[in-house]
Amino acid sequence: MNFNEVCPQLSKDVHIKHVEKDKYILSQRKYKYQFYINSRTKKLLELVDGKNSITDITKKYNQSSGINLADDEVYNLLYTKFPEKGIILTDKQRPIVARKSASYLTLRLDLIKSSWLQWLKKFTNPFFKPKAFLTIFIAGLGYLLGMFFLETLWFYEKPQPIENINLSSVLLYILTTSVIHELGHALAVTSYGLKAGNIGFGFYLFSPVLYTDVSEVWALPLKKRILVNLAGMYAETIFLVLLSILPQMQAIIPHLIVIYFARLLINSIPFLRFDGYWILSDITGYPNLNSKGAKHFVMILKAFLTGKIKQVKFQAFLFFYGMINLLMIILFLVLIISMIESFINFPTKLYQFINGDITLKNITAGIFVYEYFFPLAFYFITIKWLLEQALKYTKRLKFK
Repeated sequence: MNFNEVCPQLSKDVHIKHVEKDKYILSQRKYKYQFYINSRTKKLLELVDGKNSITDITKKYNQSSGINLADDEVYNLLYTKFPEKGIILTDKQRPIVARKSASYLTLRLDLIKSSWLQWLKKFTNPFFKPKAFLTIFIAGLGYLLGMFFLETLWFYEKPQPIENINLSSVLLYILTTSVIHELGHALAVTSYGLKAGNIGFGFYLFSPVLYTDVSEVWALPLKKRILVNLAGMYAETIFLVLLSILPQMQAIIPHLIVIYFARLLINSIPFLRFDGYWILSDITGYPNLNSKGAKHFVMILKAFLTGKIKQVKFQAFLFFYGMINLLMIILFLVLIISMIESFINFPTKLYQFINGDITLKNITAGIFVYEYFFPLAFYFITIKWLLEQALKYTKRLKFK
């Protein structure tokens, strides 16, 4: 190859922003791809203008950096992964698939447009200043912990019949606080000068969840990224503290406090893609922590079984994270297998329900979730995944 004739072109949709120290974020805004790069990669990309050839870029880069790279090394750096993400343009450009935000979710539906959040910024910005954020969050959490130990535990010492609980109010709280949780993430992002995506609904591990597209958060320094990840529970804390003051809410406040701490615990789990996962990913500096942990665990396991353990670098954190994550996946699969009878019987039960042979009076809440809701979610997600794979396969055949 004549590197003097190859003139790489940087896409006009590429943006580079300094984050902290020797860390920059490279964004392909059209296709929504983002990468961390260092100052050396930044300098290399700044020489890519569609006029400089690979030979020119290599020469200028070596002179400015004091590094001695060869033409083929620079070519490989620019053309290995950047073209498929739409960062470097090529003559034979393959179709570029835009990155889906929250790709681990299925059956996604946008509920609140990001543009609707702009008018809220004026009122909420002061609450997301770091000092105010931490002060209010710690004080609110302390207040709710006090109520939990002083009132809620005493309340639950007596049996609580289900008919004594205002279920409609509890369900309304769960729905409202879920929306407020996502609003907290979105407003935190906008208060730090970035654009938040839409708030929507989807399924994660067959369970319904709300989500917010905060993919631009990677452009923030570490401390602010952590605050954005905490902002959901921060907003929930403020909301519940305000509810606890209202006299008409006193009858159900103990139930709401239990729900609040249950949600706090679930959101803190670092092995599911909830807030705790993103906080751990930020603190450790490992984007895509799930996949990196799994790959490292498998690599070490293979090296151990083949007697090549001394030839690979052992990273304790990734190894144990990957191992625990794999155990959780196995437990989840065991749960799915235990429900296989419900999945098999679902079409028959659905037909009986539509035909009127089974009515809602015959179905308890537990039966509904176990025999109807989870199987329905399973079939929807499986069929959607199969259709997506078929579509991808036909696109590949068409391109070939």
